[in-house]
Amino acid sequence: MRCVENALPGVEIIRQARPPWLGAGQSLDVLIPSLDLAIEYQGEQHYLALEHWGADAGLAHRRELDERRDACLPCRRQARRGRYDEPVTVASVRARLGLPDG
Repeated sequence: MRCVENALPGVEIIRQARPPWLGAGQSLDVLIPSLDLAIEYQGEQHYLALEHWGADAGLAHRRELDERRDACLPCRRQARRGRYDEPVTVASVRARLGLPDG
């Protein structure tokens, strides 16, 4: 998530945040308190049944955890998701956040 840090210099960025409202065993990939923003990077295991992640049962479990996490996000908090097959660059992060390139 260095691209997020580089896209938002000087802004506090918390990696693998575990806010109390999220629940045990869950984390947010990136939390930016000053922007009231959470960013989740969704790897292949969120979309595909991979043997390494428990095949079909693992995918079902991952989706259940994702739904539980999403339900816990306070309504005021923005959430952005990135897929494993999307480029992650400073420019793409800034674009996804609606910030000018620069």
